[in-house]
Amino acid sequence: MRRFSLLFIFVLLKGVCGEHVRVEPWVSVTVGSSLLLRCELMDQEKGTSVTQVSWVFNPNEVNKVNLAVFNPDHGVSYAPELGTRVTFRNPPSLQDPSLIVNPVLATDAGIYSCEIATYPHGTLEGHTNLTVLVKPRNTAAPVMVRAGGTSEQAVARCVSQGGKPRAEISWEPPGLPGFNVSTVSVQNADSTYTVTSELLTLPTPEIYQQSVDCVVKQAALDKPDRLSVSLTVQFSPVVTVLGYDNNWYLGREDVILTCKSHASPPATKFTWSHNSAPVSDHVRATDHRLVVPSVTSDLNGTFTCSATNEIGSGSSSVRVEIRETSLGLSGSTTGAIVGGIIAAVVILAVVVTTFMIFRRHRKNRTETDDDLDPPSYKPPPPKKITEDNSEAVVKFINSDVSEVEPLNAAYYETSREASPGEMTETKFYTEIPDGDEKLNFSPSDNYIEQLNPIYNELSFKDSDDTHSGFISKGMYV
Repeated sequence: MRRFSLLFIFVLLKGVCGEHVRVEPWVSVTVGSSLLLRCELMDQEKGTSVTQVSWVFNPNEVNKVNLAVFNPDHGVSYAPELGTRVTFRNPPSLQDPSLIVNPVLATDAGIYSCEIATYPHGTLEGHTNLTVLVKPRNTAAPVMVRAGGTSEQAVARCVSQGGKPRAEISWEPPGLPGFNVSTVSVQNADSTYTVTSELLTLPTPEIYQQSVDCVVKQAALDKPDRLSVSLTVQFSPVVTVLGYDNNWYLGREDVILTCKSHASPPATKFTWSHNSAPVSDHVRATDHRLVVPSVTSDLNGTFTCSATNEIGSGSSSVRVEIRETSLGLSGSTTGAIVGGIIAAVVILAVVVTTFMIFRRHRKNRTETDDDLDPPSYKPPPPKKITEDNSEAVVKFINSDVSEVEPLNAAYYETSREASPGEMTETKFYTEIPDGDEKLNFSPSDNYIEQLNPIYNELSFKDSDDTHSGFISKGMYV
């Protein structure tokens, strides 16, 4: 029991003393770069002296290698197999024995221990776990396969070579229908990894030139590496004959049939036949095109095109019927013409309607402006009233009455005596006409010269006190 207690106290004291050495527990660095392994003696107690510092490398937790030693009395010593890649910071210090490794190799990964020998506490240690990151070389390419097999084959391959730690490979879009993934990882002699991923499927012409992405994720990469692959599948030609419009009539010129081939690799040979026999001499067959200069009755029947590549052959046929006369415009052409005519009529109607509305609006605006403008004529000059015409007579013309009715007599009051040459200020009074009397008048050519009908009952009273004066006629607008 006493022995166990002493062992526990020794371990506890060792742990407390170990806290005096400050190091970085975990360090990651990319291969080829420079590394600084920090080590510092902290909280050195009074009376404690440092006699020696050293670095020990433990790559696999079994074998230990003394990398560097610094003793104030004996100087600096380095492991000969490391050459000049490992050095103390210049100048070396017992209180700060940090170590420089340049350049870092992939094999430098492991545990590094900084050991400081002190008196009277003994050796104090600090450990740093170094992870060396190696950027992989990533490639992706399609795998050439032939269609028609009954088992899955690799159609694309993605390789992440020489990376550390090992890379993760995935394919996008994820969950491709009909595809499976096979991934293999191998550790190389320099402790790096090579990861190979293959995309498996049943090869068919439908997946030809389909695009997929290989996505590589690895700690040394700033972002995932995305590599695009276009799948390549070899298959025999799939043929379609185009160009027959069901309107081949006698005498029609320059009709063309086209042989469209979908193949991998592309078709290299095209052969035309008519009713299972070579085409006639007046028909020109040039690769995938068949040109008929003039349609004749002997062209009735079936035209066949056969396309061939290194994988195999494929063919397609079209049945041709020769007519005596043309079918005329096709439905699409007739519809286009009718639609064009309707559109033209609609546009013309819109233009005419717009013009009429604009013209009418302009006319109404002109009439309104004329009503609001002042009259363009001048009012008549004042007419001097003399004794001879002191009695004013107003004539009213009626279709039933032709004689002129005299004005009713009226009287006035003189407010003051007017001096000669002045106008007389008078107050006029008139009698209310009887109900039987009617004021009849008709339009006249000289409307401006007519008196206002309100004056038809007015007259000037004969009086010696009335002086000569003048008054102008009323002006009407």
